[in-house]
Amino acid sequence: MAEHAPVAVQLFYADVAGTVAWLCRAFAFEEDWLLAPQGELVMARLRTPSGGGVMISGLAGGDAAPRPNPYYSVTVMVPDVDTHAERARAAGAHLLTEPADQPWGYRDYEALDLDGRQWNFSQVLHEVTPEDWGATSGS
Repeated sequence: MAEHAPVAVQLFYADVAGTVAWLCRAFAFEEDWLLAPQGELVMARLRTPSGGGVMISGLAGGDAAPRPNPYYSVTVMVPDVDTHAERARAAGAHLLTEPADQPWGYRDYEALDLDGRQWNFSQVLHEVTPEDWGATSGS
């Protein structure tokens, strides 16, 4: 039986087929499954480089549907942030930030996809406690 994530991210796009192809090319995602009931791709599950997943679905109402709220970012863990950033740049992704080491033990960068959604790609460099970088642990 397939493993199911406790929280699943589903993102909506007007052009599901184009988005799936671009995310696979730019961000090294892989197709897990595709749904195209009348020959048009309407939904896909993609695997991320570190084994996570994301659902890509068509917008109800197509291009006339309201655009998503831009105030979020999806974080995807990758094995090598620098190589991933170069692949994304080569495929035309707009990098908002270059790969950089963070005080919480990650190396990451931010990029926009073709619809202007923000993605964060992170690599764990070393484990740290929240107190090591100025945060506090929960109770």
